[in-house]
Amino acid sequence: MSKIINSVVAIMRLFLVVLITIFVIRRLTSNVANEQIKEGMRYLAFVISSLFCAKVFDKLSLQDLGLKYSYRIILYFVIGVCMVVALYSISQYSLGNKSTYISIQSLSKEYVMVIYWFLVALGEEVLFRGYLIAKIKKNYSTVTAIIISGIIFSLLHFVNTEISGVFSYALLFSFGFLISWICINIKSIWFGIGVHLAWNYIDTFIENTSLEKAMIFGITIILFVIAILSTNHDKQYHDTSQVS
Repeated sequence: MSKIINSVVAIMRLFLVVLITIFVIRRLTSNVANEQIKEGMRYLAFVISSLFCAKVFDKLSLQDLGLKYSYRIILYFVIGVCMVVALYSISQYSLGNKSTYISIQSLSKEYVMVIYWFLVALGEEVLFRGYLIAKIKKNYSTVTAIIISGIIFSLLHFVNTEISGVFSYALLFSFGFLISWICINIKSIWFGIGVHLAWNYIDTFIENTSLEKAMIFGITIILFVIAILSTNHDKQYHDTSQVS
């Protein structure tokens, strides 16, 4: 029972710190002209609050949060982005659409949107795939930590009017579970940040329901395969380290 109480207190404390940090950032960015950048900056509250609670209350390291610097973080991030972009193009081709890619010209015009979605991805991944899972894992199993984090992540998306229905939330939870499992095994949340960024950005341009369904189906399969491969890789890594 004490573990449950401690976990609930930690989660409530985290979100209290988040609310306070959001208030401070809103005051500091009140004069920023671009509303999208201003809104994106508020997601930095997730990062700041997670790092603050990890350092002050929980004594968690950057490695615990999946944020330890390594040359591999660039590789993980790029793989996450490229996976979604490739699936977007493949899905377009499979549906016979002429526009098979997001042009560089369009990307340059929408650089503000790219920055916005990067801040969203960074903030949500650090909070949910980083801090919450690392904190809950101290008292519970990895699977339990992923499930609790995923449930909280899904519940907070109730305010998103574009997401509705049991299936949508189940899908959101499934994506979160798979990405969390992968990030834990590769010991970095940057893969999740890459997937999150690319999906949110591309999804703003998708108006074709069939295209979105094709992408969701493809992403689910690939995430599932990567989750299995990353698990095997993690076991091999530990076996090797024990032998040496």
